[in-house]
This record gives sequence, C-alpha cells and structure tokens, in this order.
Amino acid sequence: MLAGQKAKASTAYEPSFRYLTTGIDLLHEQSWGKQYDLTLSLFIEATEIACLIGKFNLVEKYNDLVLENARTVLDKVKIYEVRILAYK
Repeated sequence: MLAGQKAKASTAYEPSFRYLTTGIDLLHEQSWGKQYDLTLSLFIEATEIACLIGKFNLVEKYNDLVLENARTVLDKVKIYEVRILAYK
C-alpha cells in the first residue's frame, strides 16, 4: 500500500498501479470482512490510478466492488469522486 502511495505521489502511475494491484491480488478472499480498512484503501487507490492511466474497465470493476462492500456512505464518497472523474 505504502509503495503504491509513494509512487503515486511522485506521478509514477504505472508502478503505483502495479504495486496496488499486487496488494489486491494478495488479499484474502474474506478481506472485506477481516481487513476492511486495508482492502478499502487498496481498491480506492487502485481505482484512482486506473482512472489516471486510462484503464476505465478496471475503474468500473473496482468501483462496483467498493460500492458492494463499503460499510458506510462516507466510505463510498471517495469512490464516487473517482467515478465522476472517470466520466469527464
């Protein structure tokens, strides 16, 4: 997660996306229940980067996953922001 955020901050979007998707791939099947905060953060960050590098099919996929699993409206706000940016 941290490596992905650091790469994003330095505008190294492709490496950031690889780090974040690697983190997503390593998540346990039950991660939304057992590691909710980490899972939510990974998916939100990956969705933002996917939008920035033009992987809009993954933006939609990750958006849907977050919206299905987010526990609160506040957890959904950031993903809605990314969705709006993707449609601009």
